[in-house]
Amino acid sequence: MFFSKMTFQDHAVSLADRMRIFQTPYALHQEVWRLFSDSPERKRDFIYRLDKDGPGPVIYSVSERKPKEQTGTWQVATKEYAPRLIAGAELAFLLRANPVVTRRKGHNGRQRHDVVMDRKKALQEQGVTKQDMPCSAMLAHEAGQAWLARQAEQHGFAVRQQHVLVERYRQERFGKKRSNGNIQLSLLDFSGRLTVTDPALFTRALFHGIGPAKGFGCGLLLVRRA
Repeated sequence: MFFSKMTFQDHAVSLADRMRIFQTPYALHQEVWRLFSDSPERKRDFIYRLDKDGPGPVIYSVSERKPKEQTGTWQVATKEYAPRLIAGAELAFLLRANPVVTRRKGHNGRQRHDVVMDRKKALQEQGVTKQDMPCSAMLAHEAGQAWLARQAEQHGFAVRQQHVLVERYRQERFGKKRSNGNIQLSLLDFSGRLTVTDPALFTRALFHGIGPAKGFGCGLLLVRRA
């Protein structure tokens, strides 16, 4: 596996190109796909994350193949990614996720719901009034913590609520080329400390991500020694 960091070649990227690339998550998805697609039949074998908090946008990726830049837009730094982990290891982490819960719909159907809105609906059904309803940040904290705990159990790590920050809840809706429907994502950012409980399962999570919407920049765990 490979870990890559991609930053703009500032002299080669116009303002119009920047606006095009970051216009929607789908536009960014197409740009990142370009770096990994070497044939029309290629299936996605990478996960990625966009960070825009620093002096310039940065894309991090974990992939089975090295990304290839042919237009001069990105400066790509790639290294082999083979983490050595032991049970009990403490790691600092960052995660951008699309946290959802699956509920039954009708007799045979099932439907995914944003965990924050699902939590709000559950409180409404319990009789909580609009005036007494927790704010969106509190709902996101409660629902996000519960979702992350479930993911941790499945993916070989453990978290404590007091060691995890849940923030930046937002919903994004965007169209997709050659499609009449819209895509909706609900995003949460997690940061904090975790403990590795199953190195094999956790390594798989590092390589393949957790949660849905991986094709749109969700699910990549960034970790370092705590």
